[in-house]
Amino acid sequence: MDAIVIRKYLEKDQNEIINICFDTGFLGENLKKTNRFNDKKLFGYLFCTYYLQFETENCFVAEDVSNNIIIGYIIGTMNTKKQERLFKSKMAWRICARVLTYTCWKHPETMKSIMYYVKHLQNNPSTKDLSREYPAHLHMNIVSQNQHSGMGLSLLKEFEKHTLANHVYGIHLETTDRHLKAIPFYLKNNYKILCEKNVHLWKGIDYDKGITMGKKI
Repeated sequence: MDAIVIRKYLEKDQNEIINICFDTGFLGENLKKTNRFNDKKLFGYLFCTYYLQFETENCFVAEDVSNNIIIGYIIGTMNTKKQERLFKSKMAWRICARVLTYTCWKHPETMKSIMYYVKHLQNNPSTKDLSREYPAHLHMNIVSQNQHSGMGLSLLKEFEKHTLANHVYGIHLETTDRHLKAIPFYLKNNYKILCEKNVHLWKGIDYDKGITMGKKI
């Protein structure tokens, strides 16, 4: 295996991280192949751009130094309540502007996915408030060819070490029962299932079971 370095995120990494986020965006698999959501920039706005621009101190990457490419990342926050407020103020207008000025006419398949989710939003129960016991949260993705290589564990350990250094002692994350690679990985690393809920994410899939996992560190 080529030399892999876990390091702090740098601004120059942003596009590569957005690409990985998109390429693993459909339950851990390549979203583009599904033709459900082809607006990569909007997908980034929804799931990773906030952290890369406004919480850079909580972002880490796995770099293949031999080929000078990013092959995985872990991003998150130390304070979920604060992050939720900042996301609304920093990203909501960007998301709306993107949808109204570009997505709605350039990517009709993306609009269909958005409208499907909004239509079923009332059937998607709110996530249990975990901010007191598990104030931090994380998102991690790794390119498919480098999964099961030990890189995920290295990224996770780096984030947990960073969390402890910030005197935060609980982390949570969101996944689904259809993300078959994620759940065993986190269970193996002492994350436990905190709550489950039925959610409607993608048309053509009856429902996903959303799973919230957490760990005290």
